[in-house]
Amino acid sequence: MLANIYYFLTAKIATPLAVIALTVGGVMIMMSAGNPNVLSNGKKILWSAIIGLALVFGSWIIINFILTTLGYALGSWWNPNLSC
Repeated sequence: MLANIYYFLTAKIATPLAVIALTVGGVMIMMSAGNPNVLSNGKKILWSAIIGLALVFGSWIIINFILTTLGYALGSWWNPNLSC
């Protein structure tokens, strides 16, 4: 069940939102036409999306470490084919 929740949050919510934010930030940078305010907003959006995506995918390391420390078999929480 935990694997389904994590998969839903990463694959169905966070990744598409990050792709949209990366696209919006890139378009804002390209369309800034020398306007420093639009350029800086585009860079902020781009960096925020990259950092957010890294945090979401880095959370797997934290979750795996905590659950392995608590006694779950290695990989059993994110791979439903493995049994405890």
